[in-house]
Amino acid sequence: LGAERAALLIGNSDYRQIEDVRQGDRALRPSTELKRSGFTVVSLRNATAETLRRAIESYIEQADGSDRAVILLGGHFINTGSTTWYLPVDTEDLTVSDLIRRAIPVSILLDLAADIPGGAVVALGGDTDAGGDLEDALTLPLRAGMGQIEVPQGVTLITGEIGEVSDFIEDDLLNADVDMRNAVSQSRHTVRMRGYLPAEPFLTRAARDRPAPRVPARRSPENQAPENQAPANQAPTRNSDDSFW
Repeated sequence: LGAERAALLIGNSDYRQIEDVRQGDRALRPSTELKRSGFTVVSLRNATAETLRRAIESYIEQADGSDRAVILLGGHFINTGSTTWYLPVDTEDLTVSDLIRRAIPVSILLDLAADIPGGAVVALGGDTDAGGDLEDALTLPLRAGMGQIEVPQGVTLITGEIGEVSDFIEDDLLNADVDMRNAVSQSRHTVRMRGYLPAEPFLTRAARDRPAPRVPARRSPENQAPENQAPANQAPTRNSDDSFW
């Protein structure tokens, strides 16, 4: 079995062939608060198609048997009306065939969250300005943005600008005094929240104050990224003791 609480944070801002996403890596910011709340965090900045898939595999291992899970993606999203795709930074051309080769359907992550009914949140943060520029390069059936996303039963979906979504998770979702049903109306952050919205906090106070599990740190060569901050060409590692920043 994996961790009791698991989180996947992916922040893509530096795209190679298409418009960058301003503050896309803000998706990584809640890492410290999540660890303080007892989550084992898999995080990755500027994920390529390969490292994105490896990060998801690592998260799946950690989420096995978990009672709470958070998945937060920041970056570009493209939809075909019925399917929404999350783009890795090595997206080469904005075609359906390239999406199939490289991008991740958001529905897959929602299905993973559905394995923890009533205990999983999927949060998607984009950049409206960058999405507008992206729209000009697309041809039908592709459209910029998240489109219409069907939320599985028992799953909570949060969407909005990446900075707002990230701050909402830190300030409101993980706040043991804020119930999920009223979190958006009481928040100073502008996000949309739908799906499973119980009249209780996502984390109880006991769970909020739970220490993160200890994972022995590995020795890293000089100039190598910290254990829980993998570079774009390296798979993510997990370290629940060290702060991301």
